[in-house]
Amino acid sequence: SCDVVWVRYHNALAEEVVLVELAVAQYEPAVGDWLLVTETPTERYAVGVLGAGRRRMTLEAPEELYVRAAQRIVLDAPSVEVRAHAFALDASTVIERSESSHRITGEAHQSSRRMRTLVEGDCETVAGRVSIAAEEDTRIDGRRVLLG
Repeated sequence: SCDVVWVRYHNALAEEVVLVELAVAQYEPAVGDWLLVTETPTERYAVGVLGAGRRRMTLEAPEELYVRAAQRIVLDAPSVEVRAHAFALDASTVIERSESSHRITGEAHQSSRRMRTLVEGDCETVAGRVSIAAEEDTRIDGRRVLLG
């Protein structure tokens, strides 16, 4: 990235450009960006980017990056992607809401003290082989039970 950019004020002639020092973190300038510029008697600083100037922003850390908030952190975008070799989520409660959910994995394991699945419509499990084991009772309750 660069530390200074050439700027033309919106009401200036095309050839009237000034050199402005960037004071905006993680900003990659592009032609057509609108900058908020402040001036001292001897210097000019770009202190903000207006409109589409924030097309892409990269947060980069050489080792670890921590994001912390006292109340909550909200990610709001049409699409969010997380790419990682390993992904760990540590929370006391996890709530997921979606219109549709698909999980594709090579192998899946789930363990919990108790589990309950509620489905309004049909529920289907398709596998090459299915094994259900219980240390105590196993109950199948239905109007009809079809085997084979």
